Amino acid sequence: MEKVRMGIEGLDEILYGGILRGGSILVEGTPGVGKTTLGMQFIHEGIVKYGEAGLIVTFEEVPVQMYRDALNFGWDLRRLSQEGKLRVIPTSPAVFQQQIDSPEGLIQRALREMDVRRIMIDSITHFQRITSDPIALRELLNRLLNLLRQGEYTTILVGEVTPSAADISFEEYVVDAVFRLSFEITPEGQSGRYLEVIKARGQDFMPGKHAVAFGPQGMMVYPTPQPKVRVLSGEGRPPLGLERISTGIAGLDDMLGGGLFRGFATLIAGEDGTGKTAVGVHFLHEGANQGEKGLFISLAEKPHKIVSLASAIGMDLRSPLESDLLTFIHRPPMGLNLNELYCQIREALADGSVRRVLFDSLADVEINITSPVRLRDFVYSLLDLFDEHQVTSIFTANVHGDVRETAQVDPHLALIMDTIVLLRYREIEGRRRKVATVLKIRGSDHDPGTRGYKITPKGVIMGPAFAVRDILMGT
Repeated sequence: MEKVRMGIEGLDEILYGGILRGGSILVEGTPGVGKTTLGMQFIHEGIVKYGEAGLIVTFEEVPVQMYRDALNFGWDLRRLSQEGKLRVIPTSPAVFQQQIDSPEGLIQRALREMDVRRIMIDSITHFQRITSDPIALRELLNRLLNLLRQGEYTTILVGEVTPSAADISFEEYVVDAVFRLSFEITPEGQSGRYLEVIKARGQDFMPGKHAVAFGPQGMMVYPTPQPKVRVLSGEGRPPLGLERISTGIAGLDDMLGGGLFRGFATLIAGEDGTGKTAVGVHFLHEGANQGEKGLFISLAEKPHKIVSLASAIGMDLRSPLESDLLTFIHRPPMGLNLNELYCQIREALADGSVRRVLFDSLADVEINITSPVRLRDFVYSLLDLFDEHQVTSIFTANVHGDVRETAQVDPHLALIMDTIVLLRYREIEGRRRKVATVLKIRGSDHDPGTRGYKITPKGVIMGPAFAVRDILMGT
């Protein structure tokens, strides 16, 4: 049950470590989705990273074209061929049929002489040039697969599909695994490439469509976030306990009953201009003062601008940046790939040093997700990731000022957040005031009242609680 690593970032994760040794993989999709690139990367990485010689059989391109295309990703297939680690054989389907039936044919000799472990055939759709008889095509493919299984060659078979094709091809039945690449328009109107593992015989894999991108080093796959299923039992159960940590705003800590609980998630929801980001900056700044590393995920504002704005309210973020107590992830919100963002956040948390996270703002995620359920699932996956690393997090979100207080927070988000703080404007004694209310904090009592606050050159300063009479007179 040995697994072969594909060598493609993210794809091995989807396959929980790789594909089974000796498996035949059909990589299918419409033109231009990256099928040949995936195959070439599988061959190249096998040679360079894992010392497994490769064979490429192509019915479409001459070697010089393949070498040229591969150089776009830094893969020097010509050099590997000269070193005897790779053989590229351009041929026709008819000649190929003769070769696989002959033990002394060029292909079978190459397999033996080079001790080939990985093969790519591009593409098996050209077998239809030999015959249109489906029975004859099946027999040809079965002979090929039998040869590959006998030698335990791990093989990628590239296959073309038309955009209108709805039937399942017979190739999908006889191969061991099927990867389907597609180019799709999301409900939000964004275009992108996706990879889906349709089947992988004898092993488990992550279901769903996973985002695909191409970078300087080839194809990258960003798995759709998959919250982990955890069962705690026996002696491995962690000790129960709730530790309070400060938000950096004394009055807000008082409203929360002493601060936030470590490892919990908080939603700061508010109207535009109420200081949601300022509260988050306090949270990270306080963490840096306590020696706790923070991660600032900013989707709209650039890091240098955030540092300048923080300085205007008395919060020094430059020093934590220089001392590695603060890290920024900045992704422009337009056309945001959420799978890629999730993977980048996970990588930033991998070493376990980050203790606090500010995600600013969910409003920038909403423009890329039309479904509230999809937004909830994305946020839940982040919460699961933060819980795994025992990270305390704050998310900011926009609300409208023209609806009832109880209806202002997205109910899909309200259910999964541990703490919710609402910031809004109220007319009190003829003046427009910023006010804060703690709507909920899981596992603790809290101040249910409403307090005014100001954003000053010395930070956010909370005032005393308003009397009920004051609020009623201001409505």
